[in-house]
Amino acid sequence: MDERVPADAIRRHREVIGPLSDDELIARIETLEPLPDADNGDPAWLEDATWDRAEFLLAAADAIGERRLVRAIAPLFERAALGDGNEMMQGLRHGPERGSSP
Repeated sequence: MDERVPADAIRRHREVIGPLSDDELIARIETLEPLPDADNGDPAWLEDATWDRAEFLLAAADAIGERRLVRAIAPLFERAALGDGNEMMQGLRHGPERGSSP
């Protein structure tokens, strides 16, 4: 795996997500393969594609919060991992929390 800068990838994904309709965003989330749990040492975390999916989910979580897109929360969490090498998944909850707060 090359040196990754998650913030750059998340920003790139946010640019792609921006013009999508709510339905298109949910469809993109639903087409993703769920992330493997890093806690069990899954070798998939050595692949850039796995990190790219994680970064997309973080960008999607942010968009969910901004759009208050509550119906996208379940599909998002269904694809999340229990842990990852950089502990990015811990931040996944912030967007949905914003989106579902009163």
